[in-house]
Amino acid sequence: MSSEPASPMDPRGYDLRVLDPHDPLFQYALALVLTGRHGVSTTAETQIRTLRRAVELQGLKMDMVVAALERERLVTAALAIESPGRTALVYTPPGTESSRRPQVLTEVLGHLARVAAAARVNLLQALLGTDDNGRAEAHAAAGYLYLAELIYLERSTAVPDGPQRMAASDAPLKLVTYTPRRRRLFCEALAATYEQSLDCPKLNGLRSLDDVLEGHMATGLFEPAGWTVAMWGNEPGGVMLTALLPSRTAVEVVYMGVAPRARGQGVGNVLMATALGYARSVAAPTLSLAVDSTNAPARRLYARWNLHETTRRRAWIAPLASAP
Repeated sequence: MSSEPASPMDPRGYDLRVLDPHDPLFQYALALVLTGRHGVSTTAETQIRTLRRAVELQGLKMDMVVAALERERLVTAALAIESPGRTALVYTPPGTESSRRPQVLTEVLGHLARVAAAARVNLLQALLGTDDNGRAEAHAAAGYLYLAELIYLERSTAVPDGPQRMAASDAPLKLVTYTPRRRRLFCEALAATYEQSLDCPKLNGLRSLDDVLEGHMATGLFEPAGWTVAMWGNEPGGVMLTALLPSRTAVEVVYMGVAPRARGQGVGNVLMATALGYARSVAAPTLSLAVDSTNAPARRLYARWNLHETTRRRAWIAPLASAP
């Protein structure tokens, strides 16, 4: 990371440093970010190993760490895991640690944004708890924008589908799976389903469709058989993108959308049936997804398909296209 900005010294007495993976403080920073506690406990070591395995399986890196140090003592830190599609997911210490000195975390997040921008990352994303006000304030002060409250849903693939498995009424649908030659078709399907979308609409236009597609491919383990476009006549009517999670315990719907021309015609039911069929074909016991809490039509669809809420997170984003 030779293009990293120089670490600034804060007038209050701490300095910001990009930690090299060989730095003895690197492991301590990861432990703090993942557990919210200082020191490398057995729990922290287990969480670090689990995250490393997941990152390595997806061909990613977890070497972008910025720490605030006070007389060489670790104060707080942030980790960014970069993904294809020029995005990165940002991790910061959970619990009370971040709320004690939120201005320090704000400085760390700001420096991490500069480091990420120098590495050609275009978008930072962070997922915080619904009552995590301290970290939320620190992210907002660092220039992050509130995106949405995400509801995480799941269901067992062993449960019968029931009467909700209905085909689209009079819908001239043809289902096609992903191949490299159909990449442009899948980009067109994404663009069509973004129109008047209620699912995190603030994301629209922040990245190119190719970057979006690359980002979705990097979620979990990409299998072409798990990606489907529902053709409405000669045009994309809907799209379903899934990923097999590295543990193979679930298939995640990373994106599902229906184009305006096909909405209200049962296309969503066809796509959900397709996702469940794929999950069963790879013997995944669980189907999971996340939905914007304000997207009422999608929530009704998922309720019909017996998906139930497991948790909620609030998503924050920092576009870096104009970052210094």
